[in-house]
Amino acid sequence: MRARGELEVERARPAWRHAVALVAALVYLLLTGLAASPYDDSFFFKRIALHFLAGHGFSWNVADGPVHGLTSQLFGLLAVPLTWLWPNHFVLASKLCLAASFAVLVAVSVRFAARAAVPAPAAGVLLLLAFGTPLALLEPHTGMETSLCLAVLAVALAQIAAFRERASSPRESAGYDVRCALLTALVYTCRPDAALLPALSFVVLQRRNRVSLLRYGGLLAVLMAGLWALFHAYYGSALPLSFYAKTAGLSAFDSELRQAGVPGKIQHLLTFSAFSAPLAWLALRGARGGDARVRALLGASAAFVAYQALLTDEIMGYRARFYLPAIVPLAFAALLGWQQARARTQPAAAFRAWLVWAAGIFLAYALGGVERGRSALEGVPFGAYAAALVLGVLLCDGLRQTPRLSARGATWASIGALAFGAACLQAPRLPHAPLADDAFLRRASAEVTTTRGLFEVARCIAGPETLYHSEIGVPGLVLPDWRVVDLVGLMSNELARHRPPFDEYCLRDRPAVLFLPHKNYRALNAEIRKSACLREYTLAVQDSSSPLYIRSDLSPAFNACRRDAWRVP
Repeated sequence: MRARGELEVERARPAWRHAVALVAALVYLLLTGLAASPYDDSFFFKRIALHFLAGHGFSWNVADGPVHGLTSQLFGLLAVPLTWLWPNHFVLASKLCLAASFAVLVAVSVRFAARAAVPAPAAGVLLLLAFGTPLALLEPHTGMETSLCLAVLAVALAQIAAFRERASSPRESAGYDVRCALLTALVYTCRPDAALLPALSFVVLQRRNRVSLLRYGGLLAVLMAGLWALFHAYYGSALPLSFYAKTAGLSAFDSELRQAGVPGKIQHLLTFSAFSAPLAWLALRGARGGDARVRALLGASAAFVAYQALLTDEIMGYRARFYLPAIVPLAFAALLGWQQARARTQPAAAFRAWLVWAAGIFLAYALGGVERGRSALEGVPFGAYAAALVLGVLLCDGLRQTPRLSARGATWASIGALAFGAACLQAPRLPHAPLADDAFLRRASAEVTTTRGLFEVARCIAGPETLYHSEIGVPGLVLPDWRVVDLVGLMSNELARHRPPFDEYCLRDRPAVLFLPHKNYRALNAEIRKSACLREYTLAVQDSSSPLYIRSDLSPAFNACRRDAWRVP
C-alpha cells in the first residue's frame, strides 16, 4: 500500500526540474547569442511604436496615416512601452520580453501536464521534445511575436482542454464558453492564423453540445466583427496587409513567390515534422482511448499545418516558424493521451516507430531535406536532432509498464539531452558586441547585401525624402523621418491589394532612393528595369542582391560625399 501511495504522489508531481532546465537552456542561448541580429521584419515594431509615441498613431509613414502592417497587434501594443522605456535598446528589450513569454509557456505546460496526471519524468520528456528544440528555444532572437503567440496559445488551449463532460452547473458551462471565446480572440490579436487552433479545438470538442457552440460562436463572432470593424475604421483594412501578401491566390506576387519558395516550404515542413513526429504518434495512439480532447487538439493541429503548407507563401520561414504554433496543441494532445498510449503500446512497437523516425531524420539531414547548419537565422545543427532522438529513447522506455530507468535517472538523462542540444546550438561565450539598436541595425545590414549603400544614403542625402525597397525593416529605422515605401505592399493598402503599374506611383512619388526588390520578386524586378521611371535614376551600387539607384539630380552630390567601397565603375 505504501508503494502504491508513493506512486500516486509521483504521478501528481509537476515536472518542475524539466521546466527549470528548459528555462535555463533558454537563458543560456539568450545570453550567448544576445548580439544575434533579429529578423528584418522585427524592426517594424519599433518604427511604428516611435510614430505612435510621437502622436501619429500606428503608422509606418506619417504622411500615409495608420496602416495595418503589423500582423501581431498584441505585440505591436507591447512594443509601445518597450520603446518608451528603452528607446535605444528596443531589440534587447523585445528579446527579454519574448524570453519571458517562453517562460510563461513552460509554466502553463507543466501545470497542464500535472492536471493530466502524467508522471513527472514522462511529462518532462514530452515538454522537452515540444519546446526544447531550436524551433522554440531560438525564437526570442528573431524579435518576432512567435514566442508570445505560443504562450497565449498555451493559456487558451489549456482552458479549452479543461472541459468536463458534465459541468457542475449551467453557469459554470457558460463561463467556460465565454472564457474560451475571449481567449480565442486574444490569440487572433497575437497572430491571426493561430486563432484556427483554439477555434477548431473548441468546435470539435463541443460538436454535440449545441448550446455551447452557439454561445461560443455567437460571442466569438461579435468579438471578431468588432475587431474587424475597428481595424477597418482605423487602418482602412480589416485584415493585416501581410494576409494579402502571403496568402496563395491573394498575393500579387503569388506565382513567383510560390515558385521560388517551394523548396524552402518543403524543408520547413519536414523540419517541423522531424521534431513533432513523436508527439503526433503518441497523440494518435492516445486518441484511440476515446478522449475527445485529444482528437480535438490533434485535428486542429493537422488542419493548421495543412493550411500553412497549402495556402501560404512563406517569407522568412526559417526554422519552420510558420508551423510552430501547432506544437502547442500537439504537446497537449500527447500529454492527455499518455496514459492510454502507455496502456495500448507494446515496447517493440514503440521501438520500431523510433527506428522509422531516426532513419527519416538521418536520411532527410543527409539529403538536405531538413534545415541544417549553424546559421544565426536558420541553422539547425545535427546535434539538435540527435538530442531529440535521445529523448525519443527515453520516451520509449517510459512507455514500458516497468521502465528500465528510474524516475530520477530518466529525469537527469532527459535534462542531459537538452543540455547537449543547447550546447550544439551556440558556443559557450557571452557577446562582446554593442547591444544598442544602432549596432543591431549595422550588424543586420552587414550580414546581407540587400541594403548596401543605405548608411551612405543616410549620411549624404538630406531628408526627409522617399525611399523604395522590398526589405524595409532596417531602412525604416536608419531613416526614421523618411517615407519608406514597401514595394511588396506590407505597409501600403494600395500596393498590397491592387498592385498598380510601377510607373504609376514611381513617377508620382519620384523617390530620392530606389533599391531594386529582392531577387525573388522576378516579375517586379523585370517591370522596374523596363520602366520609364528608372531612366531618371543613376546606378550607385551594383554588387548587391538589391542594386541601389539614386535619382539623377542627387547623384553627383551623393557620389562626392560617399565613402563606401561599392561604387559603380
